[in-house]
Amino acid sequence: MMKKTLFFYFALLTFNYGLYSQNIKPNKNQLNGILNSKNTTINSSSKVALTPSIITDTLHYFYNKQLYKIANVSVSGFPYFKSAAATGTAVTHVGSVFLNSENIVINGLEIIAAFNSGSATIHNTVRGRLYLCNVNAQNIPVLPAIDSVQFAVGGSQTWVNNPKGHIVGGNFLTARSLNSNFAVLARNIETTEGDTIRFLRSAAITQTASGSSANKFGEGLGVVRKGGIFSKTTNFGSASFGFGPGTDYEFCVAPRVTYTLQSNHIAPLAVQNNDSIECWQPLTFSNNSSSFLTSRFFNLNRFYLKWAPFASSPPGNFSSDSAVSWSFDDEDIDNVNLRPSLFLKYGENSITKYYDTSALTGTPPSCFNNCKFKTRLRKMAAESGSSMVYMTDSTFVICVKSCGEVGINELSQLNNVKIYPNPLINNSTTVYGLDGKNTILIYNMIGQLVLSQITDKDSIKIDLSKHPEGTYVLRILNADNKFKIVKIINQKN
Repeated sequence: MMKKTLFFYFALLTFNYGLYSQNIKPNKNQLNGILNSKNTTINSSSKVALTPSIITDTLHYFYNKQLYKIANVSVSGFPYFKSAAATGTAVTHVGSVFLNSENIVINGLEIIAAFNSGSATIHNTVRGRLYLCNVNAQNIPVLPAIDSVQFAVGGSQTWVNNPKGHIVGGNFLTARSLNSNFAVLARNIETTEGDTIRFLRSAAITQTASGSSANKFGEGLGVVRKGGIFSKTTNFGSASFGFGPGTDYEFCVAPRVTYTLQSNHIAPLAVQNNDSIECWQPLTFSNNSSSFLTSRFFNLNRFYLKWAPFASSPPGNFSSDSAVSWSFDDEDIDNVNLRPSLFLKYGENSITKYYDTSALTGTPPSCFNNCKFKTRLRKMAAESGSSMVYMTDSTFVICVKSCGEVGINELSQLNNVKIYPNPLINNSTTVYGLDGKNTILIYNMIGQLVLSQITDKDSIKIDLSKHPEGTYVLRILNADNKFKIVKIINQKN
């Protein structure tokens, strides 16, 4: 094993959430819920995907959004929509759309609802029905429904004895397979006026609506059917229907699903082949696991990273560890900010890492033997708590050749390009010897892009006076995708 004190790395992507959760490690107690008896570990050079696992869950995505918004343990104060009998309202169906891109099996449907007791109530039990529907390109439901289940509320199932309502629903006679977006709808199927059901909904608003910053914005995924026509709930109708301008309500419907979860990543060829890489050679790792891991609809880890600003803590107080991350065998115990684990950013599917081994002793190459690709999944079922249900660690090795002197470490594909002075004088330096169009990128030591410039001149001045003194990495990329990477030191004198 090598010394791990004077080298560093950075990611080419800005990891908004990585720094928030960089020092979180799964607790051993969280392993109790893992489907496999132990963590799955492979060497990425074997090019073998991790063993798939079957996950069953109920996607209470929209309920979780409202729960996290109010951050109320007693779950009181949940909003609802009063769905009257078919003869008493022009609004018939309400529901929400789920985003999905892989094959799933839907076994049944649920909703959080309650019996609306009152002086106008005719019967002690009121029936409703849930529908599974395809959607068109605009995420508007398409009839006829794929399947449906009937439910009933009544007796003790009132809003009073459970302020969030009751989970009701059922399973299909035959499970349904889907590989695209879909909608789950609910309606009151009674025909006697006064028989009313309360359907739990969110308090979501449109992004342009006024209100507290604690309000969760709707995503345009709530749907409603009025007068036989489906519409999105965004700015729908008027207050007389319980909606109106500025609202973007989402209904707390949920499918019962089963899907196959596959974890894997594509490591750089040099890593796959156990080759030695050059110092400062970019290593790009790409996640190619099932999209369920990075979907906020299927993974509570991803959900919480998306909506955490709106709640003090999630139920169960679990740590906000990322769904997909890479850890490298060069972590600095004394400075976790310098070498944190790299977490997959929203909208991205890969990370890039650099190794600087100039301070290593011994005969090169030197190898880092405990690098890991990690995936984590927590179920979306309502109030599922903190248990981890899926967890994998795939180990790989990185061997790095020795580097030159500090300040001139580089991968030289642009040999004529020079940077002077370095260290900088009065926070500035100049890049000379450029040819054609070039992009200049400068990163700090935690992977954040601090400066980006494009030039077609043969030289360009770099000014870091607005940035703290310290070490940065300068990357030059030309039109032929050739590049040069140089470590620079920002200082005033």
